[in-house]
Amino acid sequence: MRRRFWILPLMLVIVGMALLSACSDDDAESSDGDVATRLQVTASDFAFEPSELRLKAGQRYELVLENEGQQLHEWTIDAIPATEVSVGASGEHAMGETNSSGAGGEMMTLHIAAERAMSANITFMPIEPGEYVFYCTVPGHRESGMEGRLVVEQ
Repeated sequence: MRRRFWILPLMLVIVGMALLSACSDDDAESSDGDVATRLQVTASDFAFEPSELRLKAGQRYELVLENEGQQLHEWTIDAIPATEVSVGASGEHAMGETNSSGAGGEMMTLHIAAERAMSANITFMPIEPGEYVFYCTVPGHRESGMEGRLVVEQ
């Protein structure tokens, strides 16, 4: 009887580990219960990794910008048809501004900023297929090669 005593605690540990592994950090839940697919972009001096992102129209995404560079870096798309834009942690900038009304919804400026060794995040839903350029708006950074491509597929 004494030998079997360790089986119950072991089973509880195994079940607990299985439950924890089922909870993924790859998705973030919005306030209305929708799950957003998490994307991570790393900014360094002077590049984004990855430099190309492929997304699906009509799906929510949370983009996390991790700044591993030595100075402030930003992630900006000037105009993209998008809805449900929400900025989480970011530097002290105007974020997620509406540019003008688009055919399938709002044309949005997506913009977040992260100080050195910090992160920033933005949640959005692209609504039309297309290719969009993202870049760092800090003077001289884009010219030094700090830009990439976001491809929205059907």
